Amino acid sequence: MEISNHKVYPRHCFKYSPQTQNNPVEYAKSVVAKGVELCKSDVEKKSFRIFDLIPLTVCGYGQHVVDNLNLPHNDGSKMMTRLKIYIQFEYNDWEECGQTEEIWDSVNPDFERKVLLQFRFEKPTNLCILIHHSVIDVNGIEDIYDGSVKNLSFEKLVIERQIEEQIHFEIKRPGLDGARLIITAEELMGSSKGEIHMQLKAINLDKKNFFVQSDPFVVFLMSTESGNFQMIHKTPVIKKTLNPSWDIVIPLSKVNGDLKTTLKIECWNWNYLGYHKIIGEAYCSLHSLITGQLPVQIPCLNPNMMNNKIRINLRKFLRKSEYENSGLFEFVHCQLKKVYTFGEYLRCDTKLHSIIAIDFSESNGDPNSSSSMHYIHGGPTYYEEVMRPICHILEKYNIDQKFDGIGFGAKLPGQRQISHVFHLNHNQTDSHCSSASGILEDYRHCLSTVQLAGPSNLAPCIHYAIEVTKQVQTGSRYYVLLILTDGIVSDLHDTKKAIEDSSNHPLSIIIVGIGNENFDSMEELNARRKVGLPSQRKLNNVQFICFKKYYQNAVGPTTNPVIAGLRLAQEVLHNIPEQFMDYMRSLEISPDSQHIR
Repeated sequence: MEISNHKVYPRHCFKYSPQTQNNPVEYAKSVVAKGVELCKSDVEKKSFRIFDLIPLTVCGYGQHVVDNLNLPHNDGSKMMTRLKIYIQFEYNDWEECGQTEEIWDSVNPDFERKVLLQFRFEKPTNLCILIHHSVIDVNGIEDIYDGSVKNLSFEKLVIERQIEEQIHFEIKRPGLDGARLIITAEELMGSSKGEIHMQLKAINLDKKNFFVQSDPFVVFLMSTESGNFQMIHKTPVIKKTLNPSWDIVIPLSKVNGDLKTTLKIECWNWNYLGYHKIIGEAYCSLHSLITGQLPVQIPCLNPNMMNNKIRINLRKFLRKSEYENSGLFEFVHCQLKKVYTFGEYLRCDTKLHSIIAIDFSESNGDPNSSSSMHYIHGGPTYYEEVMRPICHILEKYNIDQKFDGIGFGAKLPGQRQISHVFHLNHNQTDSHCSSASGILEDYRHCLSTVQLAGPSNLAPCIHYAIEVTKQVQTGSRYYVLLILTDGIVSDLHDTKKAIEDSSNHPLSIIIVGIGNENFDSMEELNARRKVGLPSQRKLNNVQFICFKKYYQNAVGPTTNPVIAGLRLAQEVLHNIPEQFMDYMRSLEISPDSQHIR
């Protein structure tokens, strides 16, 4: 059997017979031994893919857009209505992002054309919709009725899915007071919205190393329309074994939503210098694995087996046995699972809650001194510059508009002991502030009432947040802990352990270093770095960022402070949806779960 010279055909062009389409072994044999037959009827159109987290089709201009407009419409006159949609990111200028078609002779026009918008959790976005309505009477005289719906929160539209707003007209005329605009948003549901979960084992692989067993890893490649193969997934290396096992997750978007595309599975022996050696390969399709009977075994064949038998399979050659294969691939299970999006959970009443923890240690400096991080006489403090934009964004997703505000590293009035966790509002039973502005007011009040002390211990704040999350762990609530500190953490080991514990809870932790300290040791707290402890972390839920380093390197000293704050907020918040989704997937909580609703 000659594998290396077999012809590769484009994807979407494999014709399945009843004998092969549900049998991975027969399918692999048909591809390798017999080739494939081009079947033009199987060619499918490419599905449109958007890679942002929540792509939305805003059809507020699509379904039931204008209702009860009640515009004047005399007999014999003609009327026309059209909408223009504008979008504003941060504090940038308004930009037109689309417009609807013209609807004639309807006081309640229903628009069909949709406008594509991309939702970004960390990027505050506003919409403005301009309504152009004109009436032409029998004499050809045109009356113009221009109105608008301004400063519409895109985040609110994502959460509520449908919003009804009063239309404000430039010229007040009878009959226009009840005109309203209904805007609806629907998320694009593409064919690539899913994941393939499988367990793959290799059995009795060829030994490629003389003194030790092989170090195998597997590469998945898919056939392309050009006839080549493109890598879509690579497994970790498993050292010193001829019988490895991998749990594999492949997003359906990697194969463009096409389950019938041909996959090439290559097994390699890892080499630390990069000279990896091929062990063998096989061919199959995801469709045959999902619909076929599992477990199933497929031969792992080396493409060079006919050229140099001794080099490829020395162990079997010395036993005088004929070459059959270089091992077997065994697919234990293969399942297509639906992947939900962040927006779907928000629309199903999953609520985000925020906990703000502020460092009141004496290393910040006297609040009355201009060198202090808490200097209160020269405009916003450094802490306020960081808090304000982050809280402004989080507030859009905080349905009840409440923030949990705590402080640490200070002595409270009438106390000698240093408090490592205290409520900013000094309410012993309720730590919630009414809004983002409320937490800033409580912070200012604390500066005048507490005595700065120390040290900066973060572990108590993390444990406080963990206790809060334990109240509800059904997927109906998710928490974001924002810790602001000026210096090096005094309890780094305990903080690492607390982070380990927090990874099993619905909690994201954001730590912002404020000040001129050397924060190199704090970088260890980042989720994608080693934390210096035996890893028990279930999820990556932590991010650290140095405020001044980011301000100098990523923003620049000439940037408007307001814009700089917003960009910092985007930097620290853009991982929240991913961390949220990781937690929901880990517990297999779907948006339509009863405990969420």
